[in-house]
Amino acid sequence: MMKYLLLLIVGCITGLSAAPKIAVMNFTNNTGGNGLAYLSAALAESIASNLAQSGKISVVERTQIKAVLNEIALQQSGLFEASQVAQIGKMSKANLLLLGSFSGKADKLVLVIKVVKVETSQVVDGRTIHTSLEKVFDGATQSVLSMLPVVLGQDIGYLTVQSNPSGAEVYLDGSLIGVSPIVDYKVGAGRHRLEISKDGFFSEDKSVNITKKEHAQWNPLLGKRSTPSYFALSAGLGYFFPRPSVINSDLTYFGRLQYHWKSFHVGAELAYMSLKHDQEVPNPFATTNLTVARRYRNWFVLADFAYYPFPSAQVISP
Repeated sequence: MMKYLLLLIVGCITGLSAAPKIAVMNFTNNTGGNGLAYLSAALAESIASNLAQSGKISVVERTQIKAVLNEIALQQSGLFEASQVAQIGKMSKANLLLLGSFSGKADKLVLVIKVVKVETSQVVDGRTIHTSLEKVFDGATQSVLSMLPVVLGQDIGYLTVQSNPSGAEVYLDGSLIGVSPIVDYKVGAGRHRLEISKDGFFSEDKSVNITKKEHAQWNPLLGKRSTPSYFALSAGLGYFFPRPSVINSDLTYFGRLQYHWKSFHVGAELAYMSLKHDQEVPNPFATTNLTVARRYRNWFVLADFAYYPFPSAQVISP
């Protein structure tokens, strides 16, 4: 009896010691240059340090990862095949691998982060982050920490986003998680900030509090942006009414060209007017008066500029 009790205690201790362990690999540099190559190791170091400080998961030492990669003759580029994932996990005694890549330029960086389960080589969770060089470390760390509940399988809720129109990008706590519709996306229980955007439509955002095992749903209706840009050409005729007793008016011709772009408006107008002002004068050689024909021909050129400081109206259609 004592023997079985001892085995049970040893088994419990072994089970407790088999807590999840993650190895953070160097990020893949997809920028096409070496100017930001230092981020490959720097991002991994920063994330590993913050994960260790969180105390929520065991982290493989970075020096140990370098030794493993050197032993199996792999470059720390972040690119691994399924067989290599299993080999790295076995040698580093990690259950999970954190892989990532970055692309773009310093002012517009795109980070892709995913956590892979060593045993199955399947992606447990992932994030896409649009950020700048100044915010890249904070953005990466926050995204990885927000993934932990899903990675560890603790206090998980589910999020469904169905927008009208569909095909909008959905962001969870600043990280891109996909394009709507999104169905039963796993998220850690707690308060989260949701954002959704689509070209040509107004963005929407919402703060949600998702509890454990809750199936939360958000159905945003995106208003279409109305920011027309167009040319317009118009023409018209004018006439004086009532007619003056002394000056007779012919038709007045108008032509107008205008251009509208966002909040700016520019226009030009051309007008032609003809006035008839005949005058009778005495004729010294006859009893009838002489008629002196007079014509006044006028050209008008007008130009105008306008700026509308108010935002474009939001148009919502069912």
